[in-house]
Amino acid sequence: MARSKTRTQSCDRTDALNRLAQAESFLGAAELIVDDDGDDATPSVAASLAVLASIAASDAACCARLGVRARGRSHAEAVELLGTVEPRGADMAKDLQRLLNRKDDSQYGLAFVSAGEASRMVGWANRLLGHARRAVEALLRSRIRRLEPRPNRQRPLRRRRPRRRRGRTHRPQRDASNSVNIANSNS
Repeated sequence: MARSKTRTQSCDRTDALNRLAQAESFLGAAELIVDDDGDDATPSVAASLAVLASIAASDAACCARLGVRARGRSHAEAVELLGTVEPRGADMAKDLQRLLNRKDDSQYGLAFVSAGEASRMVGWANRLLGHARRAVEALLRSRIRRLEPRPNRQRPLRRRRPRRRRGRTHRPQRDASNSVNIANSNS
């Protein structure tokens, strides 16, 4: 069986932070709307926002841990890529798959999503966002550790060995009388 090739796009710490902020905004709006009993369409709107929050959270976790995010045509590629994130990638992928399975009903369906189903979807998105937040925070902590100066530790003094000269170890002494004789013979 051939292994599927996931189309990805590289991303960095800034992208992870941006996608995390978007996920938190989507989920915050979904949590406000899910409890509103004013309209039959309200649970569908909350469910749609939960799906958007989960996709953004997935991107944030993948950017933080893998340095890439899924950019393929199929959401299955995003689920597969999210499953490779450590730690908790399998749990995040399971929640994302649950939400994506209900995406069409919540966003494009003619029937409304029930209040109970919308509430469950917001819960799954909330759990996925929590794992993604920890992945991004771990990235930030590791980055801060790398930028912090190391404590000044006293190293024991190393005794330096004398340098060795290359070639001969001693020079022959020149005979002063010999050089004078050579100089006198040239004249």
